[in-house]
Amino acid sequence: MKYDEMTDLLEPGYLELETGYRMLPESEELLVAVYNRMMGCKHEWLDRWFGHFETEADFIEWHPEEHFTHVWNDKWSKGNYIGAAHTAKQKIGGRQPQFSTIHFEDPSIMFDMDKVRAANATVVLAYGTPGEYGDSDYKMTRFVHIARNTRFGCEIRSRFWVKTTEDFGPLLIDHCFGEFGFAQDIWKREFS
Repeated sequence: MKYDEMTDLLEPGYLELETGYRMLPESEELLVAVYNRMMGCKHEWLDRWFGHFETEADFIEWHPEEHFTHVWNDKWSKGNYIGAAHTAKQKIGGRQPQFSTIHFEDPSIMFDMDKVRAANATVVLAYGTPGEYGDSDYKMTRFVHIARNTRFGCEIRSRFWVKTTEDFGPLLIDHCFGEFGFAQDIWKREFS
């Protein structure tokens, strides 16, 4: 899946690759796909989550083994994260902890929001730059999380386009599984 094909994730059913990774030769990026089932959760809670977690303690609880520090910039406010960014120190798999900044974009730049609503889905669109605020404008990672309701709760289908090597794929899959595994319990406690 190329970056500009991400809207295919709104279609009913599933794609050929739901969890896995492969190099995209035309862009020299690593595509990482992750599928998470969120038992007893609702798709709207994905949006609520990014407007909810505020403190470093919240961030660490989201993945206690791999999240360390976190701070939002001044564009974040409770309930509103689109247009905001947060710098976090985290590790992905066995790699050393690193700082990166995640910038949250308006999903309407890629998606027809009427189609998102018709699909009963929630979209979170973002990109990551290395280092802390203002250190870089290099988009090393672009990603999307799409949540949709199912009979057991909701599912989150994530896609990452990363300027890295293929060996990073399994580490990012494991990290994403961990984040949403912990989030499932937090969401049910905070949003039910």
